[in-house]
Amino acid sequence: MWVDPIVEETRSIRDSIASRFDYDILALGAYFKAQKATTISSALIKVRSRKSRLKKKLTETSTEHKAFMDDC
Repeated sequence: MWVDPIVEETRSIRDSIASRFDYDILALGAYFKAQKATTISSALIKVRSRKSRLKKKLTETSTEHKAFMDDC
């Protein structure tokens, strides 16, 4: 029978995580819920950072444009 290396790696990772929690489904659920929250938080931080950089850049561009127009 053919063995898919990606499936085997996935199963190995899944087993190593489950063994850390003694295969307790509630503990595993809490762990993955916390992982999801961490992932969402870091994604929001990146979006907010990008948004503030863009806002700053737009403000600078607007100020430069106004200064240019005043000189004309």
